[in-house]
Amino acid sequence: MRRRRSRPAAPIFTFAPMVDIVLLLLIFFMTTTSFLKSERGLKVDLPSASQASSSQPSPEVVLTKDGKILFDKRVNLTPLQLEQALRAVFKGAPSAVSLRADTDARHGRVVEVMDAIKRAGATRLAVAVQERP
Repeated sequence: MRRRRSRPAAPIFTFAPMVDIVLLLLIFFMTTTSFLKSERGLKVDLPSASQASSSQPSPEVVLTKDGKILFDKRVNLTPLQLEQALRAVFKGAPSAVSLRADTDARHGRVVEVMDAIKRAGATRLAVAVQERP
């Protein structure tokens, strides 16, 4: 008596686990992007300029009208603390920084912040303005 060899069954690909994973990834990315808000919620009246570009370098320093310096979710930094925080972000590589200073901020305080940014090793400084109508 001879035994017949049975062919192995073709593998079946089920889409249910893949759909579950895709939906979980979608939910994950939707929730994480909702948490990615920088200091945009802070009210800063930017000065206006006739020509403004929309490019924005990555690290952003905010200077309020009462002279508070905000960077990376830290509030009320001194210029020295700002310099140290920026150096930690740069890690020796040249980088660009965006400065959002309030229109009513003291000029001297703006210069102090710009000097701290330069000492930290920033190669470019973008000053945020709003475009005039």
